[in-house]
Amino acid sequence: MTEAEQHKTKREAMGETASASAMQTSDLVVFLQANPNIFQQHPELLELVTLTDSRGTASLIERQVGMLKERLRQQQSQQSEFFEVA
Repeated sequence: MTEAEQHKTKREAMGETASASAMQTSDLVVFLQANPNIFQQHPELLELVTLTDSRGTASLIERQVGMLKERLRQQQSQQSEFFEVA
């Protein structure tokens, strides 16, 4: 069992509530936004990150590329709307 799974099991055994999980998630989001280089400083953390897609697995790079493509599509759409108004 991985360390992350052990922590999850301990939290479940202690009766962690959904609101406590949400609070921890929001804290994590704030921390990652404030520390974008955390994975460079602690590369061992990458072993704990799991991402899944419709095929069941995805690499971090695949996920980032997909998000960037979507952002580009949105910006192109917005640019087209600006040109129509102008």
